[in-house]
Amino acid sequence: MFSKKNRVGQSSMEFVLIAAVMFLVFSGIFVVVQDRMTQAYRTRAYTSMEELSRLVSTEIRMAKSSSGAYTRQFFLPRSLSGYNYSIQLVNMNEMVIVLQDMEYVSFLDVNVSGTIGQGRNVIYKTEDNISINSIDLVERDLCEPGEDDDEGCGVIDCSAWYFAEGNDCYNKQSITTDRCESVGDCKDSNSADCDAQPNYVRQYNCSECQYISILDCNGLNLGTCSNLTIGTSCSGGRICDGYGHCSWTSGATAFVIKDHTGQNVSKFDETGNIILRGTCTASANCVAPTSSFVLKGSGGDVVAYIDINGNLCIEDTNCNAFDSDCSAAGTDSFVIKDSSQQNVMFINNAGVMCLLGNLIQAGNP
Repeated sequence: MFSKKNRVGQSSMEFVLIAAVMFLVFSGIFVVVQDRMTQAYRTRAYTSMEELSRLVSTEIRMAKSSSGAYTRQFFLPRSLSGYNYSIQLVNMNEMVIVLQDMEYVSFLDVNVSGTIGQGRNVIYKTEDNISINSIDLVERDLCEPGEDDDEGCGVIDCSAWYFAEGNDCYNKQSITTDRCESVGDCKDSNSADCDAQPNYVRQYNCSECQYISILDCNGLNLGTCSNLTIGTSCSGGRICDGYGHCSWTSGATAFVIKDHTGQNVSKFDETGNIILRGTCTASANCVAPTSSFVLKGSGGDVVAYIDINGNLCIEDTNCNAFDSDCSAAGTDSFVIKDSSQQNVMFINNAGVMCLLGNLIQAGNP
């Protein structure tokens, strides 16, 4: 028979054993939970570094794919997953991100020079060279009081800002000096800030029977040439035909072909111009649709036609039939003469065409 003292001692021993087992159980649970929390943190941190790398890589690809000079500001977060980090460019083709005891290395598609850091950065491209400047690592503010220029502004693109000079349309040179517009503010790409820049590359040139309207080649609008009205004087005592060409005479109508509604679909004028509502096709086999104006050769075969839509098909080698002399029309030819009875245009029975003027397609006959 046990005594009361022995029973108390046994109970104490059981309590100690139970407490020890519970401690071991809770310690194991704590270690597992802590390990899982550590793994979750490392996964989040790695994902944050991966997203940061992807953000910078996207900025680099945008700069690489741009045409002409390029500049853009972008912002990198001050921390990742609540912790400080560092980022740097290594050997121009690697980007290294360090967070706590973890390192993430990304290889770049192109060489990139300069420095990169938390906060504001400027990426710019000049020719095929891409650079990044960390504004907040170099200086806290762009264009501080008294500054006319700040390299943190990068190259300010003016390649899509247009200016007309006479009958020529130019874009503007990019801004690489005097880039400060005001305190803390760089000049803006492709804006009125580009007006003072020298002309760069000619975009297009208009002929003497064309002009650049006030809305075209102006600022962001490239535009195109507009035609001077018919009858406007041009060189050599000639006049403009209304289609941008300088013609010899007035362009009075000599022969008109109309559709079934009475609308002009083509016009042969006394200056040797053919104006088509449609287009011209050179083909060895012109098959005329119904209701077409048809020219046939001596054997009865179709050598040319103009359909009701103003499309010309001709069995010549091409539609570029300009010549300085159309006197040799030959017999059985379709001929247009001027008021002095000189040939200004013909299509002969073999489908060969000659024009003293121009063949104008998609025009207004």
